[in-house]
Amino acid sequence: MSPRTQAGTLKACRTRSSRRRGRHGRRGVWRRGRRRVQPGDGQRLRGGEGGRLRGSAGARAQGVGAALAGVDRSSYFLTTKVPPGSAKATAKNLQDNLDQLGLDYVDLVLVHFEPINPFGKCKSMQKQWAAMEDFYNAGKAKAIGVSNYCPSSLECIAETATVTPAVNQVKFHVGMGTDPISLKSYCDAHR
Repeated sequence: MSPRTQAGTLKACRTRSSRRRGRHGRRGVWRRGRRRVQPGDGQRLRGGEGGRLRGSAGARAQGVGAALAGVDRSSYFLTTKVPPGSAKATAKNLQDNLDQLGLDYVDLVLVHFEPINPFGKCKSMQKQWAAMEDFYNAGKAKAIGVSNYCPSSLECIAETATVTPAVNQVKFHVGMGTDPISLKSYCDAHR
């Protein structure tokens, strides 16, 4: 399945729209106890154990990048997030993440939350998503997605999107009931 879509016909709830398959382990290298990642923490990856990695801006991203130095790039799946913001700020955050990680691309990048400001919220999300699409189209991310988006936010993106979000990372557990904020039913309807 291709993550590309026609504007307004977003298939918002695919289980995985990227053909890239990563080796996922139960542990990552973003933190070890209370200290930041150190270059030696990538040793288990170099040994072929694999893992799921997460890097975001700042010292953590630099630590993850240092830990991955010399590790075969095909042996791990790396996800990073950017905060909500303008298209310009998003483009800067995306490039900063790559620079701090010392990589040419990430496997998945997510917009961490929808914008908090309710005024112009939809237009802001559309512009930010366009910046994410530019990053994806430049080959700097194998997949792009969102985190904590509700159905109305997904619909907003669908109005202008040319790339389907590969992921909507949300909290979902048995204590929340069968369909919190109607997200599951929305996803079922848009497969």
